Amino acid sequence: MSTNSIIHSMVKPRLHIVSVLSLILLFTTPSFGQSIEVKGALQELGMGNRTNAMSALLDLIIEFPDDPGVVFLHASLLKNNAKAIPMYKKIVKGKPDSEWADDAQFRIVSYYATKKDTVKAREEMQKFRDAYPRSEFLPDAYEILRNTVGAGKYNPPPKSEPSKENTKLGIDSLIIDDKSESNPQPSSSGSFTLQVGVFKTRAAAEEEYQSYKSKRMRSDLSERKMPDGSMRYVVTIGDYTSRKNAEAAVPIVRDQCNCTPLIIQKPMK
Repeated sequence: MSTNSIIHSMVKPRLHIVSVLSLILLFTTPSFGQSIEVKGALQELGMGNRTNAMSALLDLIIEFPDDPGVVFLHASLLKNNAKAIPMYKKIVKGKPDSEWADDAQFRIVSYYATKKDTVKAREEMQKFRDAYPRSEFLPDAYEILRNTVGAGKYNPPPKSEPSKENTKLGIDSLIIDDKSESNPQPSSSGSFTLQVGVFKTRAAAEEEYQSYKSKRMRSDLSERKMPDGSMRYVVTIGDYTSRKNAEAAVPIVRDQCNCTPLIIQKPMK
């Protein structure tokens, strides 16, 4: 065998490996990239930057209209939550193994629970348990169900069991227990909260605050001094240790306040 033939026989397999690796990167990198973009857009939405999130969606939906992450982002941006439900169901049915499927099923359960549709809420919860028994959102979905339409016994997975890394809603930061105090008592355990209203008079703020307390939601009423010396009265919901937890709570709080909750950092005590 000639020297050229030997060199060719050594190089050819390596070229084949490089070609295979190139194909793998070709088909996996865009998906990974759009997932990051979707998560970034959801974070923008959670911070109240709806325009930025919508801009990201318009760029993504042209190239990846059926991607579950893009569909999830699209549904999250809809102001009419009833119209978002078919989109969440499309993810669960069409892409049940995607990273967005249990997020979508969580939104479905939450929607029917907050609408007090007992039959549908429990039916969707059973689907959630069966399809995603290790989802980080499952205990939270159970708590929402228990505090709205009621739920049966639920045994959460062992804490040592690994779960997918995802945005997690701490339901204890949203729902208060039956023995909660009736007067505003801002908690200092969390760093973030969701602003749902700013009022010029304390009476108006108090009325809004009490409406959320009646729903057993963890609500606070605080004062904010403006640059011109005037006072504003701020109503917030939730008490979150991280911005991610606050972001995950936005769709649920939005259902209750019929507004776009704004994630704010709680003032230092």
